[in-house]
Amino acid sequence: MYNVLAKYDRKVTLIAFGEAAREFVSGSKFAGKNSLFSVHDIKTDVQDLARKEADYRKFGAKAILDCQDTCKETDIMFSLVPANQTEHATKALASEHMNSALYFDYKSCAAKTKRRPAKLIEAAGGRYADLATLTSAHPKLRQSPCFIAGPHTAAVQAVMTDLCMGAQSAGPQQ
Repeated sequence: MYNVLAKYDRKVTLIAFGEAAREFVSGSKFAGKNSLFSVHDIKTDVQDLARKEADYRKFGAKAILDCQDTCKETDIMFSLVPANQTEHATKALASEHMNSALYFDYKSCAAKTKRRPAKLIEAAGGRYADLATLTSAHPKLRQSPCFIAGPHTAAVQAVMTDLCMGAQSAGPQQ
């Protein structure tokens, strides 16, 4: 599999770097000598920074240490935070202007749980998209099927196609 970001000119950031993010990255062949994507993870702020940065480098990622830089340096954000951390992560990012960045809320939880984060992201100038995964990540990894919902489905579908990801529109509602 070739590196899908090698010729991609948009800046991609993963929000959180736990198990889901590692599976996403390993399925994407994003790793390489040059950082082709970035990571912003709250654990970088509260745990051993050197250990987390070593983890990022292992996958070819560049660490972004604060929300302001994340919002300035990113065109596309994949939020892979656990459901119980969604509000905290979203509030931190939405405190900055998001410069029309696409924000993919990539976790499985109730639609009503995603409504407040969606409003926060949109109010901060981001473009929120609800992604509902339909299966576990293995064995298809980034090509695992998912549905896209929200007002920016066409833009999201185009990005996901560019990144060789399995997704289809579920419509404009979230």
